[in-house]
Amino acid sequence: ALDKVAPDHKETWFRFWDASRYLSQVACPVLWVNGTTDHFFWLPAWQQSYREIPPDRRTLCLRVNMPHGHPPAG
Repeated sequence: ALDKVAPDHKETWFRFWDASRYLSQVACPVLWVNGTTDHFFWLPAWQQSYREIPPDRRTLCLRVNMPHGHPPAG
């Protein structure tokens, strides 16, 4: 989706919103919930993101066939 964004807007998005700028600074526990059929957070990107947080601060939950959204996560 970011390929369709104007270069100056893309730069702003990465500067302020890209998780890679913040995840390494997380100090609280984080629960990562994802589904195998979530077409917005594909598994390799999910893995890359959660690995930015120290293992003692992350808990993972991968649900088979769970689509994108908070209601399916329960």
